[in-house]
Amino acid sequence: MSRSSPGFLVTAAFIGPGTLTTASMAGAETGLSLAWAVILATLIAFILQEMAARLGLATGSGLSESLCQHCHNRPLKYAVATSIIITLGVSNSLYQAGNLTGAMSGLSLLFNFSPRTGLIILAVLVFALPLLGSLAVLEDILMATVLLMAAIFFITLMTVIPGAGNQLSALSGVKEAGLQPFYITALLGTTVVPYNLFLHASACAPLKKTGLSLKHKLAQLRLDAVISIAIGGFITLCILSTAAFTLAGKNTENEFSYLSGMLYPLLGDHGRLLFAAGMIAAGLSSALLAPVAAAFAICGVLGWQSHIRSPGFYTVLALVNLVGLIISLTDYKPVSLIIFVQASNCLLIPLMTFFLIIALNNKQAMNGLENRLPANILAIAALTVTLFLSLNQCLKLFGL
Repeated sequence: MSRSSPGFLVTAAFIGPGTLTTASMAGAETGLSLAWAVILATLIAFILQEMAARLGLATGSGLSESLCQHCHNRPLKYAVATSIIITLGVSNSLYQAGNLTGAMSGLSLLFNFSPRTGLIILAVLVFALPLLGSLAVLEDILMATVLLMAAIFFITLMTVIPGAGNQLSALSGVKEAGLQPFYITALLGTTVVPYNLFLHASACAPLKKTGLSLKHKLAQLRLDAVISIAIGGFITLCILSTAAFTLAGKNTENEFSYLSGMLYPLLGDHGRLLFAAGMIAAGLSSALLAPVAAAFAICGVLGWQSHIRSPGFYTVLALVNLVGLIISLTDYKPVSLIIFVQASNCLLIPLMTFFLIIALNNKQAMNGLENRLPANILAIAALTVTLFLSLNQCLKLFGL
């Protein structure tokens, strides 16, 4: 991870097929009415990721290790460790299902072969690539492809805004108002990715041993987080807005071939090829990071070595990938599965926020970088908002 900044890793993880799919469908079905949700999610992501980065820098360890060290009561320590293992194992397996499905959907736009065969091939690649050495070069290539597609989305957006025939529909028309709460939680879940908090803390932990002062390193990490997360939020907003101006008000289809039509105004039929390449790159990039993040967190809890070739680390990585593959082989439509994964993982954000608040208020461990009053106010605000949205979605799922 040394080749990439910690913030870059966070952006690479959350600009995956979940973001592409959720933002596209949200724009297509609700216009620009949920642009505020993207902005809110980006702000919450920065609040929580800054806390995670500060934790890793101050303690020299990941979030899971810090939480377990904070718990002096053995039953409480076991309860926290168990909750981390279960929540990260389940949520990252779901994310992995969405990542593999997204990459496979991109391949399906280019080639005509069995989706099940493609999913198995992709999963085998994710199994094998970590054993072949550093993933930094591959991650750079995949992220460059995603950023290229993001630039194309922005150019397309600037092209269609002036003379968009459905501009009024995009700005004010909401085709499916009843879907707004679902898409709000999905946009939150795809931007404030729970496992990114563990990944960010673990990526920042080695920086404690470098020569600069903690305050100087903290300023660098904050700038890194602001730039990286702002780029991620901007990309998400561009995708949603492009879908709103090109697809809102039309008959929506729950298929990637339909969503690729967003790029038609700029690239014509070639837009389908770029959309497919972006889905493949975003899917593979996130598919490589999601199991790694789960392995860092779970190995930290269990006290295992956090090295990619250590037996325990690779076992966790392989299990998350395997469960994700099994879920992706179900008969759910790819678009529906990916958006459902994002919405369901939103339910974990309040718990992760609570964990962060506990860890960041441990003055003894934080070496002067603990939460002050403003940081606690922002953290509690984020906890309140995410808890409200999560409970609201749960009530709707049960018809209450």
